[in-house]
This record gives sequence, structure tokens and C-alpha cells, in this order.
Amino acid sequence: MPKVIDGSIGPIGSIVSSMLTEAQYQGLYGTGWILMDGRSCVGSAYAAVSGATTVPDARGMVLRGKNNGRSDVSQNPDGDSALGAFQDHQVTSHRHGGPGVSGTNPADGRPTIAGHGVPTNETNRVYWGDYTGGNETRMRNITVNHFIRIN
Repeated sequence: MPKVIDGSIGPIGSIVSSMLTEAQYQGLYGTGWILMDGRSCVGSAYAAVSGATTVPDARGMVLRGKNNGRSDVSQNPDGDSALGAFQDHQVTSHRHGGPGVSGTNPADGRPTIAGHGVPTNETNRVYWGDYTGGNETRMRNITVNHFIRIN
């Protein structure tokens, strides 16, 4: 494998996504690059410049651009988050179901919507169907490693 050591491929704090492991990446570009895995960066140039004591933990995360004042329909609707800020998963507020009682749940006698054995909320008269979907709301994706330059 060719050696391509060049510590100047980006300024301190630069982030690069790669299909390489940390050992492979550092073998090519030096140990000034580390995985964004939440580890300590105390004593690094990144810590001196940013004041951070750890790098962000980007394992399993998608990186999101900072608003920097953007205020159109494409901005982060939660506002201008701080650099490195974490946002947990979330689904846009929405509602499923509709009115109408078509039977009772044999387990507890509460009304259910036709074809669904899920109890209803009698207070608001909203009738919910069966659950559908997976473990998360997500975009199509390919897994990569995110590296950050600390030295």
C-alpha cells in the first residue's frame, strides 16, 4: 500500500468521511486524524483552538450543517445549534387514525377500529391502527467512518 502521509490535507477541526479504518487512514495521513468517537483530545491543537476536551461522537450519526443564520424552508427547524451539538432521533409530529367504533378489544373490552385489535383513546375518540415500520426513521445511507483532524 502506498504511503501518502500529508498532515496538511485540511485545517485543525476538519472532518473527513472515509471507507477506511482508523489504522488505514492514519497509515496514509498520520496520527493527527482520529475517529470522531467521543475520545479525549486534551493536549491537541484542536483542544487549544476549540476549547473542547473531547471530539464529538459521530458513531452511527449523520452530520448536519450549521444554520449560520439560514431562515428558509431548508434550515434546521430547531434553530442555530452549537457546533458539535447532538440531536436525538425524532419523527415530525403527525397523527394516524380516525373516528368510528367497529368492535371491542377482547382483552379489555375497549372499542377498536375495523380490522385492528389496538385499543382506542376514549377521551379524545381517536382510534389507532396497528404499528408499522422499523426501529427508526432514517434516510437511505451507507456506513462510513468520520475522522477529525486534531493535530
